Amino acid sequence: MATDPAHRIGSLFFNFGGPGGPSVDFLQNVGAGFLATLNERFDLVTFDPRRERSLLGVRRAGRLGR
Repeated sequence: MATDPAHRIGSLFFNFGGPGGPSVDFLQNVGAGFLATLNERFDLVTFDPRRERSLLGVRRAGRLGR
């Protein structure tokens, strides 16, 4: 969720592509630093296409880097 909801613009979807680690973990951990400015006005959204976190269904992760 945008950290400044009063000035929220919309959502940005990230597909990091290629084999590698879980996108959700990357966005929450690494992205918290370099995407923090974007996260002020946008909801940042990603998914794990290979179910690397064994998620079932969709859940709201809360703020980036929580």
